[in-house]
Amino acid sequence: MSAASSVRPVVLVTGAARRIGRAIALDLAAHGHDIA
Repeated sequence: MSAASSVRPVVLVTGAARRIGRAIALDLAAHGHDIA
């Protein structure tokens, strides 16, 4: 396995504390993204 195949996508979500931003962040995290 190469190092590139084990890298998870990173997403920056602004406004993730409440409402739609939070829902987006939780969905992305559930699908394997690291949230920044």
